[in-house]
Amino acid sequence: MGTPGRTAGGGVGPALLLAVASLACTKPSGGPSVERDSAGVRIVESTRPAWGESRPWLIDSIPTIDLTKTSPSEFTDVVDARRSGNGRFVVADGGSQEIRVYSPAGTIQWKAGRKGDGPGDFNRLANVDFLRGDSIVAFDYWLGRATIFGPDGRLGRLIVPYQAGPNIKLLYPIAPSGFVALLDSYELMPGTTGPFRIPAPVARVSAAGAVRDTITVLPGFE
Repeated sequence: MGTPGRTAGGGVGPALLLAVASLACTKPSGGPSVERDSAGVRIVESTRPAWGESRPWLIDSIPTIDLTKTSPSEFTDVVDARRSGNGRFVVADGGSQEIRVYSPAGTIQWKAGRKGDGPGDFNRLANVDFLRGDSIVAFDYWLGRATIFGPDGRLGRLIVPYQAGPNIKLLYPIAPSGFVALLDSYELMPGTTGPFRIPAPVARVSAAGAVRDTITVLPGFE
């Protein structure tokens, strides 16, 4: 597993980051990025490589940690993985429909979940992330709900986002509370063709699960 790009407490995925970065209130920075503001949240959109003509950044050939060597767990379909600010890892395995939490050294600390519909169960894990206090949120696409586990793996609460419209495909936490969601849509973008013709709205979701305003619309889920 290479060096991760997110820490605990509210990182978002690349697609959603680019979506949020498309809002107004642009402030040119004069460098390889553009700063924007979204309801008081500072967003930085990368517009070109930061290294310029110098040696480009590369992914290290030596992994930060190799969970297949340090842990007895086997993975059948890893759908998501995150690293917290204190070095812990959480992995969502789609084959077993469970999440597994590891120490910075790669020792498994606890795991939770199984195939099913009950509390703490999953049908189709979509993504997982750390919350503040090292709690963990795991989102199930088919069940349309987020499950929050405490730092020790105990089941905390379920969040079922409610809305009128398309389903949620991915749900990411944002600080200090709440989520940002990538929604499903079955309408074609006007005047578009090809694999990116189905729009993907991005919306804010409250901590209680209420889908609020649409931030932007991407030209496709990809």
